[in-house]
Amino acid sequence: MNQEAVCWLKIEIKKRYGNVKRARGIYLYTEKGVRLTDCYLDGGRGILGHGGGKAKTAFKDCFERGANGFYDSGLLPAFEKSVKKLLPAEYTEIRLYSEKTAAMLGETSFFSESTQKKAGAVSEQTSCVLENTQKKAEPVLWRPWLDFAGKITEQPTGYPKIEVVYNVTGDFPAIVKIVPPFTYATDISVYAFSNACSEEMLQNLPENDVVPSPLLAAYTRGFYDLLNSFSLFTENHFKANSKALEPFFTRNQCYLFPKIPETQYKDFVLKCLDAGIVISPDYNVPSIIPWRANPGDIKKISNIFGE
Repeated sequence: MNQEAVCWLKIEIKKRYGNVKRARGIYLYTEKGVRLTDCYLDGGRGILGHGGGKAKTAFKDCFERGANGFYDSGLLPAFEKSVKKLLPAEYTEIRLYSEKTAAMLGETSFFSESTQKKAGAVSEQTSCVLENTQKKAEPVLWRPWLDFAGKITEQPTGYPKIEVVYNVTGDFPAIVKIVPPFTYATDISVYAFSNACSEEMLQNLPENDVVPSPLLAAYTRGFYDLLNSFSLFTENHFKANSKALEPFFTRNQCYLFPKIPETQYKDFVLKCLDAGIVISPDYNVPSIIPWRANPGDIKKISNIFGE
């Protein structure tokens, strides 16, 4: 999570519309009575929508039981099971780490010399092929509805081309990072370690960072809801409202990669915000098409350049 970009976006929303008082589905409701269409969705944490669903109920039920301290709630096995349902069987170890913990592990070379066999992957921005025990096993971010790999390559026209690499050979990234599908102001992410990692590494994984029990319950329910959503929402849903966005984004499933040059992107974010649409404040984090939005709300983006 780019904290600087997120804070900037928060300030710009408040300047125009006041504080966000409520969030439901893909809409943000401000104290000035303005409804904003959210195409950022907290960088993917809100991909299933804000404030509703069974994950919210799981959070509330657990919170009301009062066991919200640092001690073990007994919820971890169910959480790990929910994550493994989404992933190939090769992923045997699941952890919850903050960005700080993950950065510390990277700095201490914990992720180095961790693979026993070939595991090829391409991250969203760069190529990362893991071949042997001398390579560094960087976590690869997985975004739901995409395969484990997506890459942006610049074209002579200045427009990016999105390539998705499918794991047809059965090789998977050694470590996968997943953003939990539940909107909450935290930088905790899920890390899944496959059996491509060395036995020594798997046996010496640091313990999970402390996650409040209500949040763990919500994450568990959220991953099951996400699994169910794969069959409920498909390409047909994603493309239904995408025509108005085509001049500005390259769409890959529900994700929107900007065609706007990076040097102009910040101004574009503000113009979208003026039109009542919130997009990702970070050029390197895709926006998300709100496939359950009112088509009229999406078409507002066409007015930005008078189209």
